[in-house]
Amino acid sequence: MLADLTGAGIRRGETGKPWRGVDPTNWQRHWSRPPSELDELDRQGLIHWPERGGMPRLKKFAHEDGQPVDSLWDDIPPVASQSSERLGYPTQKPEGLLERIIGASSNEGDIVADFFCGGGVTPAVAQRLGRRWIACDSSRIAVAVSLDRLVKLGEEQSGVLSNYGRAGSVQTRLDLPETKAAVPDMRVHYVGVYPMDRFKAVDQTQFTAFILKCLAAQADTSDSAISGWRAAREPLLIGPADPDAAPDPRHVQAFFEACLRHLQPNVRTIARVVCWRASPELIKYRSTLHDYVRRNVQPRGADLDIDFLFIDSEEFRARIRAKYPDTEDNEFFLRFTKEPVIGEIVATKVGPRRVRFEARDAASTNAGGYLVNCQWDFHYQRGHFAADKDYILSRSEFKGKEAKVAGRKFEAVLEAEHTFDRAGEHVVACRVQDNLGAEAVRTLVVEV
Repeated sequence: MLADLTGAGIRRGETGKPWRGVDPTNWQRHWSRPPSELDELDRQGLIHWPERGGMPRLKKFAHEDGQPVDSLWDDIPPVASQSSERLGYPTQKPEGLLERIIGASSNEGDIVADFFCGGGVTPAVAQRLGRRWIACDSSRIAVAVSLDRLVKLGEEQSGVLSNYGRAGSVQTRLDLPETKAAVPDMRVHYVGVYPMDRFKAVDQTQFTAFILKCLAAQADTSDSAISGWRAAREPLLIGPADPDAAPDPRHVQAFFEACLRHLQPNVRTIARVVCWRASPELIKYRSTLHDYVRRNVQPRGADLDIDFLFIDSEEFRARIRAKYPDTEDNEFFLRFTKEPVIGEIVATKVGPRRVRFEARDAASTNAGGYLVNCQWDFHYQRGHFAADKDYILSRSEFKGKEAKVAGRKFEAVLEAEHTFDRAGEHVVACRVQDNLGAEAVRTLVVEV
């Protein structure tokens, strides 16, 4: 079997220095043996080097002398309050514990799954040990914190800047000293609650299929402008996947003309354009189409009405919940969330290169939404947010009667302090997250 050659935490001595081009501090680790012993182990062929690069591992054999691990593991300390691993989750597990579990029960390339991943310890350790992984959590904040952690780890392992949330953008190489290993893509799947901004990167064909499935509609297999049918007399046109885009009036006209060909005498057809928004031009064009029906269709005994069904509306949600009565009491079933707002970031100098920051007028824009976490990045690179380790999980907790009065368990703490390592201009970013998983980032340029 393969065993870890590192221990949790950063050391400043010999065991914290790079060895054979691998720097353990990039993984918040240190070597468990001094470099001289590592050299000797490598000379004896007892160190495994992954083919695609990455962290070397110690080869262990069944016949070797050693003390078998007992069923009571009391040699792994919990995550201390000052530990570099600590995120703030009360049930956070130490990395050493997960290293033992994953190392003893899987091999490189195996799949490790954690369906209550919390702060992402399991997938992070699995990633570092060369395993594939699946991580899930019902908490949107847990997913955001885990993702932030895994993106950082992937960048450290690969030496390449992540393009998460910016599909198709060029991934630039980071200024890291040693050669790095290739890291597979990480994919995020949402179930039940969907941040609207994420749909910008969704392929239109996939989006159309998703909306039709939500409405229990059948896709139109012909070459017409009709996307699908929810019923025999309810044709559908699915608008753009981009929440900021309205349907093109030319597409609506083609949809209208296709619907005319399906009209039957003495039957009313309700054609629906399912979209995020409608432009003023489109609203006006709808009136023109209604006038055409009144003058040219109704006198022939048929009828056609064109209506808009907005995807982020309660009407859209109600139509789907009617199909799934078991979800009636689930407030998080099929919610499309909008970004929160941050009015401004205020900076106050409180010491030499030390600045206090406050996010003012920050709030959720979703019905029933409230902010539950606030993260800060004091070295922000445009389009790439990396939370400072002291502000990954920044929230206050309500307990007992206080929680009942507040109507919530957590509330975001919107203040932070930071001492910069150098004078000059810095770009600082604040990211707030609400209870539905929606998030927003605002930046401030500060002179220190």
